[in-house]
Amino acid sequence: MTHDEATAAAARLNAEHPERDEFRWGAREDSSGEWSVARVRLPKATGPGRLTAEEQGKQETPPDDRPLDLPGGVPPWAAGG
Repeated sequence: MTHDEATAAAARLNAEHPERDEFRWGAREDSSGEWSVARVRLPKATGPGRLTAEEQGKQETPPDDRPLDLPGGVPPWAAGG
């Protein structure tokens, strides 16, 4: 199997495999230079403080309350140093 074949097979497994919520697949080269597909179990995202990927995408960015200008109307990046 070539690198491109292993990468394509891993992408297909990550998109279509019934256990894709529990595992990820990736291309792997062994010590002899042969390529294969490796499967890795994902850690469970449970417990306090652990967010799923879907929940992480729903987080809002807090508003930036910093003033836009320094005294005298000079923007912070123009103050020099």
